Amino acid sequence: MCDLLWDLDATFHRDLTGGLAIRVWKRKQDTGRFGLYPRIPPGQLVARLRKFVQDLDLRVSIQCTKERSPG
Repeated sequence: MCDLLWDLDATFHRDLTGGLAIRVWKRKQDTGRFGLYPRIPPGQLVARLRKFVQDLDLRVSIQCTKERSPG
């Protein structure tokens, strides 16, 4: 759950409103080590993922350390 970013960039890109970004911390092409954020535009896949997360009441754990120590 730490790596699912709902509505990322939605304020700057209207076509991403209601979409999802998935944070990928380590990739060969990420030379700056900022992480990559592939986006999934709003649609049926995002709606199903959102419903799945809500149905199972999944949340980001308070013990998640990925923001402080992504490696």
